[in-house]
Amino acid sequence: MRIGKLNREITIQYMTVTRDSVGGLSTTWNDEDQVWASIEPLSMGAREYYAAQQIQEKVTHRIIIRHRWGLTSKKRISYGTRMFEIISVVDIEEKHKWLLLICREDES
Repeated sequence: MRIGKLNREITIQYMTVTRDSVGGLSTTWNDEDQVWASIEPLSMGAREYYAAQQIQEKVTHRIIIRHRWGLTSKKRISYGTRMFEIISVVDIEEKHKWLLLICREDES
């Protein structure tokens, strides 16, 4: 991966669930960090490939960032007004250099 391809500034967010005064649950997304990333929409061929690898979710994008510890599918990516649910996190070549995030764009 060439560092110049990381040309999108994204925000990694984590979820907090709190109980309100009447016992209901409230979900809030909080900013954790801003990092540079490469965001690529997946073509139909790539979607079929990932489907064949047993990822059942509708995968729409792949995002590549520098390696960081603690990033899981319980977090999400914010890019401008767009939100991406993280389906899977892959340590490319297991060298702790780059992370591949398999994502689904939230279209709501």
